[in-house]
Amino acid sequence: GEWTRGKKFRYRWLGIQPVLAKAAKIAYSEIRKPLTHLLEETQCFSCHGSRLNPLARNVRILEHSIGSLCQLPISKALDFIERIELDKKRQKVLEDVISELKSRLTFLIEVGLDYISLGRRAPTLSNGEAQRIRLARQLGSSLTGILYVLDEPTIGLDVVAQHNVQEFLKHYQAVRHITILLTSHYMKDVAALCQRVVIIAHGQIIFDGSLSDIIDRFSSYKVLTMLFGPDGVPSDLARYGEVLELAPPKVKLRVDRHVTAQVLTTVLGKYTVEDVSVEDPPLEEVIADMFTL
Repeated sequence: GEWTRGKKFRYRWLGIQPVLAKAAKIAYSEIRKPLTHLLEETQCFSCHGSRLNPLARNVRILEHSIGSLCQLPISKALDFIERIELDKKRQKVLEDVISELKSRLTFLIEVGLDYISLGRRAPTLSNGEAQRIRLARQLGSSLTGILYVLDEPTIGLDVVAQHNVQEFLKHYQAVRHITILLTSHYMKDVAALCQRVVIIAHGQIIFDGSLSDIIDRFSSYKVLTMLFGPDGVPSDLARYGEVLELAPPKVKLRVDRHVTAQVLTTVLGKYTVEDVSVEDPPLEEVIADMFTL
């Protein structure tokens, strides 16, 4: 609207549809969500959903337009880009662009998103897919010697995707020589990724060191898993510790960490044990115990 010289206000009404469409795109979910179901999306008869103007739609790279390339799975899009051969003149102009495309597409593949296309609409992505794309956006640049801060990077991902992200972050950190500061309550991320752990409680640092230091300083027990021989499982094992699992000939025994070596020496000398392993308690339990000390 606008004010005229006579101080009258003139306003042009655009209609309800543009108002709802604009409101449905704003960031506040409490406004956006109730309006979304009122809108119906139809494909543009001109660009057929590519969202490109006529000039951009008619630019072709070998057999693909930009629109058709964006409809390929990321793995096939990378294969196509790697097949592009440039003469010296074009290489000078496009070398950095091709290199950046390869880097970013490779990143998406390494976090397990090889099957999606670049033209995939955001509302159709699962929480896990969206999380990995956000991670790709954060780490997708070629910067080195910097600090990245990641908050719960594998939250919402399945087991395979978690492993892929963890392996990629370890590789990325080693290759790019960067520092990654990870904030997480997910101990598998901490165990897989963190060389140094800082634990903060009530605004104070209560621990700063390695994972092995946490186990050594704060764990109260170890778990002995023993496989007994033909003589069977002894009946007096409870005198050495708490029996966690009894499935003859296999026994799991919880033993005070300060007497673990003594218990092992006694049991191995007194009974026929075919196999034995010693494990630390789960990291979650150790950290929980820290807050009770």
